[in-house]
Amino acid sequence: MRTADRPGILQRPADACASPDPGRGPRSSRRPGRAAHRDAREPGGGASGALVSLLRLARLRHQLICNIVPTYYLVGAYCDAAQIPYLSVPLRAPADLLQIAATQLPSGAMFFLTSPRNPFGDVFSVSLLRQVAKRIKGTFVVDETFVDFADSSALELALEDHRFVLVRSFSKGFGLADLRVGYIISPALADVVRDGIELPSSVGAFAQLTAAIAIRERRLLDECWSSIRTLRSRFIDRLSGIAGLEVWPSQANFVCVSHPSAFAVAYNLSQAGIQVQRLRLLPGFPPSWDDGIRIAVPDEPIQDEILARLQRICR
Repeated sequence: MRTADRPGILQRPADACASPDPGRGPRSSRRPGRAAHRDAREPGGGASGALVSLLRLARLRHQLICNIVPTYYLVGAYCDAAQIPYLSVPLRAPADLLQIAATQLPSGAMFFLTSPRNPFGDVFSVSLLRQVAKRIKGTFVVDETFVDFADSSALELALEDHRFVLVRSFSKGFGLADLRVGYIISPALADVVRDGIELPSSVGAFAQLTAAIAIRERRLLDECWSSIRTLRSRFIDRLSGIAGLEVWPSQANFVCVSHPSAFAVAYNLSQAGIQVQRLRLLPGFPPSWDDGIRIAVPDEPIQDEILARLQRICR
């Protein structure tokens, strides 16, 4: 099966993707001298671990979890298992967040959203998030797992406003999913450490060393990320020329398109060995929304084949 997926600070534990991560590796070793937490069923690292740490903090504070969906399934699944008060809020386009904040988002909650969004690939701008934060109180957790492929991030918000928490991963942009390393950027991390909220398995020494080297040598990946951005821009332009397709303005290493015959499109591409993800099959995807597919940004030859097949289907 062909796929166009590419290589997708050190915190305590800390991957997020709307579908199961095929690159997930073994759990890292437990730190000596620490007893395992009673919730030992949780993952032991990656950005998933960071998200779980924050969810535990919310449970300790008796905060409502408000999750902007569709997104990675972990937040909703953990809240259900841990019996944490939970509210999912469907959001079709980032621009609608301000209106939803005024009518649907409860003040004082811990809000979870992804940017770039999975599965759509679009982003919440810094100015939009700043406006939302002015309207409602609470903690804003921004999952930036795919930020290495984007042109911007919410980093400045985390540095200027203690209510913003960024979660990042080495799984996507760095292609180091097997290490299960991720991190949190926020003064709120001090609360996590102070209250002893951590996972049973911390990040092992080998993973920490490898992650540190990856950060130091990240210039070697800059060319790769730049190439993906160029391919993505060309792919979006070419897809936009096909009648009947709704193409999302992605900032990730994938592109999302909506089409009334998404099932036929996904099946046709799979017959050519091109792996895609149908939106309707993702957890939390509203059934009333138009179906579509998420396609990893491919090289030019695979782009040509995808375009040829889509043009035949969409005639």
